[in-house]
Amino acid sequence: MTYTYLDLFAYLIIYSFLGWCLEVCIVAIKDRRFRNRGFVNLPFCLTYGVIMDILIILWPRLEGQWVFRFISIFAVFAMVQSVSEFISKR
Repeated sequence: MTYTYLDLFAYLIIYSFLGWCLEVCIVAIKDRRFRNRGFVNLPFCLTYGVIMDILIILWPRLEGQWVFRFISIFAVFAMVQSVSEFISKR
C-alpha cells in the first residue's frame, strides 16, 4: 500500500498525540501531578509519531514475517530514541 505525504503527516500527528497522552498519564501516576511532556508545550511527542510512520512504511514489506516485524519494532525504537537524544543534547 502506498501512502501520500498527507497520510503520513496525519499518522504523525495522531500517533504523536496518542504517545503524548500515554506518556503524560504514566508520568502523572508516577509523580502524582500533571507534567506536560510535549514538544514546545504542545500536546505532541514527535518521537512516537516518527516511530509509527517508519513502521507503517516498513511493515508492508515484512508481510508474514513475524519475527522480523518484532525485531523491527525494537530496532526502530532504539534508532529514533538514540537520534532524538543525540539531537536534544546538542
